[in-house]
Amino acid sequence: MAGFKKGALFSVSLGMLGKVFSFASSLLLAFLFGTSLKADIYFYLILVACLLNIWLQNINLNLVIPEFIHKYQKNKTGAIDFANFFIFIYAICAVIIITLSLFFPLEILTFISDFTKRQARHGLVLISLGSVYFCLFFIMNFLINLCESFKLFKVYFLLPLHTFLPLLFLFLIRQTEAMFLGFICAYTIQIFFCFYLLYTEANWYLSFKKPSFTSKFKKDFWAMQPNNFLLMLLNYVPLWLISGLQANLISAINYSRMISDTPQDVLTFKINNVAKIKLTQEAAAENQEGIKNTLLRAERFLAFILIPVCAFTAIFALDIVEMLFMRGNFNFQDAQDTAFFLQFFIIAVIPFSLNTTFTSLLGAMRLIKETVLRYTLINLIFIIIFIFTIKTYGAFIFPSLWLLSNIAILICNIVTAKQFAPFLDYTKHNIKLTFILAGSLLLAYIIKTLNIYTGNIFVKIFINGFTFVILQALLFYKIGYLRQIIKDINIKFPKRKKI
Repeated sequence: MAGFKKGALFSVSLGMLGKVFSFASSLLLAFLFGTSLKADIYFYLILVACLLNIWLQNINLNLVIPEFIHKYQKNKTGAIDFANFFIFIYAICAVIIITLSLFFPLEILTFISDFTKRQARHGLVLISLGSVYFCLFFIMNFLINLCESFKLFKVYFLLPLHTFLPLLFLFLIRQTEAMFLGFICAYTIQIFFCFYLLYTEANWYLSFKKPSFTSKFKKDFWAMQPNNFLLMLLNYVPLWLISGLQANLISAINYSRMISDTPQDVLTFKINNVAKIKLTQEAAAENQEGIKNTLLRAERFLAFILIPVCAFTAIFALDIVEMLFMRGNFNFQDAQDTAFFLQFFIIAVIPFSLNTTFTSLLGAMRLIKETVLRYTLINLIFIIIFIFTIKTYGAFIFPSLWLLSNIAILICNIVTAKQFAPFLDYTKHNIKLTFILAGSLLLAYIIKTLNIYTGNIFVKIFINGFTFVILQALLFYKIGYLRQIIKDINIKFPKRKKI
């Protein structure tokens, strides 16, 4: 288990450094471009690329990588051929996507968004660069997942580069295209580093053989595609609808997501990427106690960090947005819109994070085909809800529905755990986390109402935040949650020597 703790420490700490550069890029973007049309197009392409990557990552994390780990334990050569097949397929798809974007940028942008042709002409270079960014992004993520499966956690050393180079390019060029150029350079370097680690430390080789696929893998692969497609639509449809509504809202959504995605990028995905490998190994060994300990420890640790961060951010959303972005071309109306979206998106981070770890569990236990229908149905229902409500009530209904959709999936996870993994005691676990979240929100609201300090915005956030952290720590101590976390991460305090 020590190797996994070390990997999680590397991932989180280096991810935090990378997020510092990402925040600096966000601040510079807001200062230079505010919520302009070109910024809208850039942010829209970033969001769409992330949504498409969710589809591919779900296939990789919950099907391909677990299958690779199972195969590697039995036949190393066959497992490597299996992974190489997907690398080859992804490379071919990348060539096709990039070629189409170079020859038909206007047609592609107007097809994937509700921007008019006149508006889309401002983003022709962005769509071409964005396609290269997206293709390198998903190939790089797959290679990182392979490195993680071998516990090659050195792969995380270049994580800060992913956000430092875009910041550097933006600072030097002062155009939105600079961000994509920085991403492309960083991801290219990371891809070469992944191959270097695999070749030197995992005896990797490239092959172009079509591997044999088990019957279960084929059934799981095709069974999960409808839900993957609907999951992508669940994220994509609201953005497509909003892109044709009030100007600048895509930028406001993106600025709010920059804040709300930070704990996910720094913590949720990093912890989950390490935990899923351990879950898969425990599942392959049919160790139910090991599965339970790994899943619940990961979720308790995530909740321990995320609940205070999300509760405070939700209550002080407007103050935080003003502190971060309120300068240059970013005006007060932009701040209000961004804060409104943020207060819902940041709370949704908590159920989303729990859903992410539970999805890794389903992949590890190879329960994709058995559970896919229920999740497909939930996603389909919310897609329909999004279409009708956003068209009727506008963009500002979206964040509350997004939160509700994540809660619905969490409830489905509880039902699924009762059916397929009753040894988890998952219901009691989530009820406890719900009460902790409610208490944290109430605590943050009381501090906000007391209005301890009203002067400088930076000092205000610091004083209120410090007060909240002290009281939150006291709450965790009183309910025994702090003691549980210390036990989970196995912190041992030195004993005092007797005199």
